[in-house]
Amino acid sequence: MRIVLFNPFYLPIRNPRTLRIRRIIQSLKANYSIILFCSKNCSSKDQTESLVSRVGIKIFVQQNLSNSPILSRIVRVLKKFIWPDSYVFHNLSIANSYWLRYSKPLDVVITISQPFSTHLIGLLLKLKNPKICWIADIGDNYSENPTNSLYPLFKPLMKYYEKRILTKSDFIVFNSEFIKAYYLSKYLLDSNKINIIPNGSAIDFAHFYKLHSDHLILSYIGNTYEPVRNGVRELGLLLQALSMSGMDLEKIEIWLVGKQCETLIAFVQQMKWVKIVYCDSESELLTIYQKTNILLNFANINYPGLPSKLDEYKQSGLPIINFYIGSDDPAINYLGNEEHTLHYKLENQEPSMLISFIEKYRNFHFKQVGLEDGIDTLWLELIKKTNQ
Repeated sequence: MRIVLFNPFYLPIRNPRTLRIRRIIQSLKANYSIILFCSKNCSSKDQTESLVSRVGIKIFVQQNLSNSPILSRIVRVLKKFIWPDSYVFHNLSIANSYWLRYSKPLDVVITISQPFSTHLIGLLLKLKNPKICWIADIGDNYSENPTNSLYPLFKPLMKYYEKRILTKSDFIVFNSEFIKAYYLSKYLLDSNKINIIPNGSAIDFAHFYKLHSDHLILSYIGNTYEPVRNGVRELGLLLQALSMSGMDLEKIEIWLVGKQCETLIAFVQQMKWVKIVYCDSESELLTIYQKTNILLNFANINYPGLPSKLDEYKQSGLPIINFYIGSDDPAINYLGNEEHTLHYKLENQEPSMLISFIEKYRNFHFKQVGLEDGIDTLWLELIKKTNQ
């Protein structure tokens, strides 16, 4: 039996999906023959590179459009009319290459989103061979995702497509109980075929230790998006609290680590103590965690999902300030009521809570015990089900 993974992206492109794909490969490669099919792109030096087959058309990197506002505007308009999403042509080319040249009757197929058009591969393969085992790995909702750029007139098609994936796949994998609860509330699904397998951490914190710094460093690690979360209100409250705290502001830094939205960049561009930081490797990211005193989690404004970085946040053992809007925010339950976690409601206009927490936990590190997350076992158990 061979395990076949599908997604347009893989390393060196770094996003929650590519890191999850690498973890799936690492979990299964000792027990199964495994291969990833993705779009043609530059190769990486990742240890799983020999298990990756780049087929079909090359990923179009849209950053190249940044110097051409007209082209950028045209692309944004076109993306509103391409269903299920703008990566559908990449995924169709991958599906075609796989089916014509590489497919085997006993393959177990795992399609991984985002992008959601990746699951179109599973639907097409099921049409050609109904006996093929198809696992749909879904990290975010699709039809009601506020970041979806399609025009509203596509909404019925989006819901139909989403439902087909959920009903036609043999197994469904969600990365959290919160996404599972969301989908069960929207569709009548067979709960027996649903599996919860978290993203896990891309960082090994087993031998984690703090690096000394003369500065107090508060870090948000992750991306910001409009309209899901832009972090502006959170930073405004935090900066207000720090200004009132009596601390030496010359020795305080706020790091925004990752790709940040234009609104947040504009908000902080005149603030010399706020830095936007990029990292291209796990070693660079680990160094950021080692230098950080307190982690920040920005609130999701209109989306029920769980930020993918929270697995890492918990495993790091660092103090966390979790901003939230409503008490139903899934991050509250996920992070729990640990002493080194502060859940701070955005409507709370009392900065003293933030000041007290920062002063108390600025030099705190909770040494984690038993960091094994069980993700390898969860994937192996799921693959065993495909033989039953």
